[in-house]
Amino acid sequence: MTETPIEMRRVAVGSGDPVVFNPHILRFVALAGGEARRWAEEYQATGGLDLEGMASGALALLRQGRQEEALALLRQVEAGLRKGHRSTAIRDLLERWHASVVAYLHYRNGDYDAASRCLGDAEQAIRRVVESAPFLVPFAHHLTDFRFQRARIARNLRRWREMREHLDQVQGMLADRQPFCVLRCGRPIGFSAIRAFYESLPLTPDDRETLRTLLDDDIRIPSFARTVVRFHAALGGVIPYP
Repeated sequence: MTETPIEMRRVAVGSGDPVVFNPHILRFVALAGGEARRWAEEYQATGGLDLEGMASGALALLRQGRQEEALALLRQVEAGLRKGHRSTAIRDLLERWHASVVAYLHYRNGDYDAASRCLGDAEQAIRRVVESAPFLVPFAHHLTDFRFQRARIARNLRRWREMREHLDQVQGMLADRQPFCVLRCGRPIGFSAIRAFYESLPLTPDDRETLRTLLDDDIRIPSFARTVVRFHAALGGVIPYP
């Protein structure tokens, strides 16, 4: 019996500058074998990659200021989400993609309260995904992006202390000083858990090279530091007092 190939894509993870390069996780989940591979195959077979691609396309259109075209794609994503033939974790992951793009739509339109609510929806969706199975732990890394987008909102509202707190939290997550989230059982999920997942897989040299930007401390942490420099440069001459 021929195994279903798991498609490899790179997609836009967040609504602003990416915190760090993100490979498509689905292929690596499939490498865990057994239940993990079946989950990845179901995600692909039930149109998960297609809906994810639409959400990513809508995000790209919003960045270009093409809101009406983006809204048309988002309506297709919403229609796909209403189909009830997917597992709970797959629906939650698709809800993450939809909610984060809608958050950016509200951000672009200056409705920061609505953007924050949608980011909260995306965060809760990812927490449910990570809670549902050990092989879905790498999706916890997405929580860094949502925290970074909260820093963008705080920056636009000139809430300087809040802005710095969000940035510090992202830095702590990436440096493994604080968890991405804590499961209901009380287990914290930090960067070490993600590293352990990837190191448990039968990775090829190409796989390791793909993941190097994510897993190499000497690349990941300085990369975020450069992102923060660009982030602060957007303030121009504004001095963020406490």
